[in-house]
Amino acid sequence: MQQLNIGKMLKVGGYSLGGIIAFFMFVSMFQSVELGYTKVYQNTFTGKKAVYHGPTWFLSPPFIGKEREYKDDTTVAFSADPNDTGKFSSVSAPIDIRFADTYEAKLPLTARFVLPSDDEHMFAVDKSFRSYNNLVNSLYEKTMIDVTTNTAQQFTAEETTQGGLNALKSAISDQVNKGVYVTERKRVIVEQSVKSRVDVGGDKTKSKNIDQQITVWKAVPRLDKNGMKIRNENPFEKYGIQVSQVNLADPVPETLLEKLLIAKKTSVAKKILSVQEQDNAKEDIKTAKLQGQAEREKAEQKRLIKADAEIIENKKNVKLAKLQAEREIVEREKLAKLAIIDKKKQLQVAKANEGIQRANEKATKFQARAKLHIGLAEAQIKKAKYEAVRKEILQLEVNKVTQLAKYEALKNGKNLVQMPQKVIINNGVGAKQGGTSLEDLANLKLMNDL
Repeated sequence: MQQLNIGKMLKVGGYSLGGIIAFFMFVSMFQSVELGYTKVYQNTFTGKKAVYHGPTWFLSPPFIGKEREYKDDTTVAFSADPNDTGKFSSVSAPIDIRFADTYEAKLPLTARFVLPSDDEHMFAVDKSFRSYNNLVNSLYEKTMIDVTTNTAQQFTAEETTQGGLNALKSAISDQVNKGVYVTERKRVIVEQSVKSRVDVGGDKTKSKNIDQQITVWKAVPRLDKNGMKIRNENPFEKYGIQVSQVNLADPVPETLLEKLLIAKKTSVAKKILSVQEQDNAKEDIKTAKLQGQAEREKAEQKRLIKADAEIIENKKNVKLAKLQAEREIVEREKLAKLAIIDKKKQLQVAKANEGIQRANEKATKFQARAKLHIGLAEAQIKKAKYEAVRKEILQLEVNKVTQLAKYEALKNGKNLVQMPQKVIINNGVGAKQGGTSLEDLANLKLMNDL
């Protein structure tokens, strides 16, 4: 019985173990690719290959497939700083370079490499290097060292360490992407700081650094028939790899170069100080001249201001005099105009009076004519009346009037009427002044009767 139970347990354990193994084998078939990585998968049974760019996943049957993982972006650092370990994909010692003027230095450098995104170039990378570490060590680092050392020979140490580092960086970035120039050594004249000669037995400490043109051997790019620079084949081009960024730090010079740079800095500093002192002296002279000129200009300005003030005052007075004269002219013109107006008014009044007098004269003449015509008309009417009355009736009327007058005179008894000896009718004027001959005769008759 115990043997049967043990057999069943072993059988159940075997099934369980087989199930667990089968589960893990099934799970292991699912392969994932993280973001920023690329995997090249090869089926060893069929020989087929495939490239998977993350993030993604694929099926890999167990025991018949192999995959190799590559990092898409790789930063390679050539640095002596221990703190850089872990910050970059790969860290190596600074690159030893030799400049055209034979000075040496260690150049800290970082470069960023980018894998191709197409499958054909990735197959070529995987075929040539078979692993990511081999790719970094065999291609990235070695090519970068080769390009840097060859490019450094195209520059002198002095020009690089004295402001030419950016030119070196641009040259390295250009040649690592497009291919290193094919160069040839040529003698080139450059300006460099050298020690002045000291007589034999003299004090060498009194030797000075002087700038002098010297001839050095320099790697100069060769040109083709068209005048274009000839380049070597770029090892990154056939794999589609791009170098997106190159950064340089200050080179670490060798002892001899460092001494030269220190002496150069001292000489340059002294020269700068001397030039600065000369410039300061020149500026002081300019300042003194400018101050004197400023004082003269101030005095001249004051004089001009005073003269301008006097001119302005004179102009003001002239303007006031002109205004006064104009005012007087206006007043006189006003008075003259008023006088003319008065004269015109008087003339108009005189003309009006003359007209009135002429009108009066005419009116008087017309009035006299009117009276004359009226008198003539009345005389004619009276004449007509007398002519119409009979003389007997007129005589009776005269007698009547006479008798009545006598009666009145006799009644009173006191009034005696004396006949005038001389009668003047109408002051001797006659009938022309309004009287008539008939009236005069009647009056005479009446007076006579009285």
